Amino acid sequence: MRYAISPIAGLDTRDLQRHWEAPQDTRPKRLIDLNLSVAAAHKLHNAGLYINHSPDILSGAEKEHLARTITNFYVSKGLPAFYVRVHFTEDAPGTAFIGGENHTNYAGITIYHLARTFQSDEARQRFLSGVDKIPNPVFAPKGMDWEYFITESSRDLWRMNGLVPPEAGSDSEKE
Repeated sequence: MRYAISPIAGLDTRDLQRHWEAPQDTRPKRLIDLNLSVAAAHKLHNAGLYINHSPDILSGAEKEHLARTITNFYVSKGLPAFYVRVHFTEDAPGTAFIGGENHTNYAGITIYHLARTFQSDEARQRFLSGVDKIPNPVFAPKGMDWEYFITESSRDLWRMNGLVPPEAGSDSEKE
């Protein structure tokens, strides 16, 4: 079996085993549909970035620029572009406080790494140096305060639509 699979859509692992082994054109329609959902699952995230920011501080064009820059950065590190997910959330006025005071010029970035983890302190520092350069061109001219943190999760705790994701760098991951 290509992936460790829990039952999905009323199918058990025997159905899935037969599905993977059958020629594409002889697979039952229901299993072909599952194959498409497995392919679609590859388009889910491995790097999730959540940017919470003060109201009216970032334009749509700036958000798009940041999302593209972040995606390109991860691609340069070997992660497929379709694994990178960037979310912008504008805090409602009066809902973000720092030191007990309302803050109107701030961005907090939370980064989740699921597909890859740092293999050394040197790799971690190189990555952090690269991340530091991404928000500055947009945030510094606005005088924004910002911070980020990265959390890594063990790959064995990650599932996409209930399926174990393909191995890092494998042909299946590149599909």
